[in-house]
This record gives sequence, C-alpha cells and structure tokens, in this order.
Amino acid sequence: KPELIIHPNPANDRIEIEIINSSSGIHEIIIYDVYGKIVLQKNINAKDFLLLDITELSKGFYFITYELDDKQIIIKKLSKV
Repeated sequence: KPELIIHPNPANDRIEIEIINSSSGIHEIIIYDVYGKIVLQKNINAKDFLLLDITELSKGFYFITYELDDKQIIIKKLSKV
C-alpha cells in the first residue's frame, strides 16, 4: 500500500512529497483548501519524490490527496504558515 510523507509541515514556500511503495499508473497530487476548492494539481509519472512550490497559497490549512488511476488513496493535512 502506498504511503505519503510530506515535509516540512507546517511549510512556508515549498513542500517535499515522498511517495513510498508506489505502483505503476497515473499518479496525481491534488491540494484542496478547506472549502474543497482545488488550489494546486500535479500529475506525476511514477516518481517517488516531488517538490512543490506553495508560495502562491495563502496561510491556512489544506488537504493533500494522492490519487492513483483516478482513485483517491491517501489524504494528508498541510499547514501553510
């Protein structure tokens, strides 16, 4: 089963996302605000590591989802400071 590690959290300008035990397929990282609006969406090709710039996001809380082949697998919380 895949696992998602996000650091730093809380974050200021960028986050590193590490995907452990990922399988082949279409991978997608989506960041939602607390109202459920998509604020950042990134398709990735079976990478195990991703660096995201979040400087444009306002301070607050967000939810990061990891999807594989259009199925939501993992949800994590993110705090932007």
